Amino acid sequence: MSIQFINYSGIFNSKFFKVNKLDSPESFNDYEINIIDLSSEDIWKNNGDKTSKINCMADIKNIANMLKISKNKVLIVLPQNIKMKYLWILKPTARSYNYAYEIELKNNINLLNNIIETIIGIEFGNSWIIYNKTSSNINGNIIKSDFVFNNMKNSQSITYNKNKTSVTSILYVNKYFTTLNLSDENDYISFF
Repeated sequence: MSIQFINYSGIFNSKFFKVNKLDSPESFNDYEINIIDLSSEDIWKNNGDKTSKINCMADIKNIANMLKISKNKVLIVLPQNIKMKYLWILKPTARSYNYAYEIELKNNINLLNNIIETIIGIEFGNSWIIYNKTSSNINGNIIKSDFVFNNMKNSQSITYNKNKTSVTSILYVNKYFTTLNLSDENDYISFF
């Protein structure tokens, strides 16, 4: 089985995946499964003063365009409750540039929802995900999640938390989305 793994840095310890950077993925049609990992803190930065944008939005839009013609399976891994950093400025006391502010993603849900809508090319018009720390049992592995999907039909739901009260992975318009903290190759293999 051929699997392409795409993340911000293009670095991931894997024996089975072809690893590529977010800004230079290969054709999704060349792989049976494509994984787009959006969990890196480096993705969730904006040099400007807005919390509604990220620096790599052009890369996300490029991936969305590639997905429109993809016939193969795609899994999008959403981040945990990391801090989005914004407003890149010169700090005179440190004599270097740094981000002036940060906000937890749980307090910036609109950005997460906007990224999902950009990827699928459809405005959902409702909150996709909500903050709700939980965990799921995936083939005997307990995998944590900081967010769950909201207002999903049973037919769209793929994985649930341990109590089966919250949805942690969905299938929507032929794309899989997960809020699970999949951190290594074994987690991904368990998920598949």
